[in-house]
Amino acid sequence: MTIRDARKKAYSALTDTNLTYSTPSPFLDIDCFLMKLLNVDRTYLIARDDENLGEDLYDRFLHMLEKRKTGLPVAYILQEKEFWGLKFYVNESVLIPKSDTEILVEQALLCAKKDFSKCSGFTLLDLCCGSGCAGIAIMHTLLQDKVFKFISCTASDISSEALSIAKINYKNLLYASDSASLKDSYSETELVQSDLFSSPVFLDRQFDLIVSNPPYVPSSMTDELLMDGRSEPRLALDGGIKGLDILERLIKNALPYLKKGGTLMLETGEYNAYETAELLRSSGFTNIEHVKDLAGQNRVVIGKSPDNTDDFLPHTG
Repeated sequence: MTIRDARKKAYSALTDTNLTYSTPSPFLDIDCFLMKLLNVDRTYLIARDDENLGEDLYDRFLHMLEKRKTGLPVAYILQEKEFWGLKFYVNESVLIPKSDTEILVEQALLCAKKDFSKCSGFTLLDLCCGSGCAGIAIMHTLLQDKVFKFISCTASDISSEALSIAKINYKNLLYASDSASLKDSYSETELVQSDLFSSPVFLDRQFDLIVSNPPYVPSSMTDELLMDGRSEPRLALDGGIKGLDILERLIKNALPYLKKGGTLMLETGEYNAYETAELLRSSGFTNIEHVKDLAGQNRVVIGKSPDNTDDFLPHTG
């Protein structure tokens, strides 16, 4: 079976009108599978399409196609997803990193370089970290740019399965010999299983910046999203009836864990950005702002801690 013939047959299989799920990008999906199997780029597939795949590779290719026909995302099938120019390991225990979350990373980096540039150290907390993509992207960039002499990054999630994935990504992307690289730095990372701030690890701890991409999708919309077979974890998506359950708990408990002048950044999407901003305001945050995504939708909400942070006592959880 040549690459050319394999691509044609795969296209027919993925565009079969009898399928329950129909992919919006059949050729891209097909080429992603072939590029992974052959360890080549897309140009190679086109220029060398008369090459034979071989029986073993073709069988593995067909297996990938069968999974894709059920609606399972390409990232889960390949067990990798590029985010911020880095390749993250993923499986169905974590959300697939989305380009929209890169806006959260961009804003975090702007904040770190602007508000804390005169500091020798920087402390970061990535709450509801999932695959670890946000915290790793922020830390990777700050290490590369040599912004601080010391960075402490804590990543936390309620899911032990998600933390096991994050641990792999922290090791591969920050500690590997060819990374940015923590092995030559005084900086440190820490992974914590916790329902928001409930872990004893957070007692008497404060951070310069807290970032979070928590579950914020309303329950009814979560149901719709998961009907297409995407298999992303409901725990990481479902934010309750209005999508505000986790956000409200997070915001009401966050101030004691921020240093004076610290910042809280939340990805909320278009569902509840204004409600999130109001929660920040009523909880004592200042300088609240929205940041839009490329589609013009409110994507990130930012709040600053006031000077009297010490006056705020933690709520339970």
